Amino acid sequence: MKDLKSPTQTREDPQYEITGYANVGIVDTERDTLLRVLPVRLTRGLYNNQVAVDERDGKVYITDDDGKAHTPDTMWVIDCATDSVLKKFECVRRGFINKCIRWVPWSNRIYLINDWPDIRENSSLVVIDCNTDSVIVPGMFLGEGDRHIYDIQLDPVHQRIFVTGGDTNTVWVLRDVEGGVSEEPTSTGSALATGLQVQMTSGGFDLCYSIASPCRVDLSVYDLMGREVKSLVNGQLPVGEHHVFWDCRDKTGSPVPEGVYLIHLDTPDLTDVQKAVVTR
Repeated sequence: MKDLKSPTQTREDPQYEITGYANVGIVDTERDTLLRVLPVRLTRGLYNNQVAVDERDGKVYITDDDGKAHTPDTMWVIDCATDSVLKKFECVRRGFINKCIRWVPWSNRIYLINDWPDIRENSSLVVIDCNTDSVIVPGMFLGEGDRHIYDIQLDPVHQRIFVTGGDTNTVWVLRDVEGGVSEEPTSTGSALATGLQVQMTSGGFDLCYSIASPCRVDLSVYDLMGREVKSLVNGQLPVGEHHVFWDCRDKTGSPVPEGVYLIHLDTPDLTDVQKAVVTR
């Protein structure tokens, strides 16, 4: 995928007068030949911080920041299987979105930073659902005072999102919740008496853990890309010790390939992650 610069043109909307735009070309990297030019018009060209790849569905998301704070910016969705445009939609009503964009594999969502034009030195997080290609959180502000966001980084092991910003070099830790994201609460450790223990046996792994008070427990297996392989426990459990056996099969019942997997235990107060190495 590359920029194909075009001469000076005027956007369809008469309020825009631009000095040029870029189209998106599909290139065969083995033969170094241009395969197709997509009808995608990017006002300021194609940059790395404006592109995110949805590896689950095989889609590419490209933001078009026109450089104007008080005008809408759009997002293009490209289908990699057919090299065609699936959708174009408004991702922010106003602001600058040319800073950072990330695809989160475990929730299949896009996170991007929008520099807010009405509040000095403030930014917000925009969250896009890749299943529907629509905005589910139009703007989430973080913290108090200076909330200028600089970067987004992902932790696929613990499934957390780290956002950096502020004059005091603040780091916010976020997690996915219904309808968007929320700041990660401080762990007290009161709901978990012992951490997760993983023991290899013939045919699979014995998983053991204890909880000190009734609570909701989520115990799941993930690969190293952060994709859920199988959910083992998802519900309310009583106090005490609990045992679960994972037979090295995925959610469809098929044996998983050899490799390293992550057993993720999550309660309202604490998260524990242990490795499980599958061999044949």
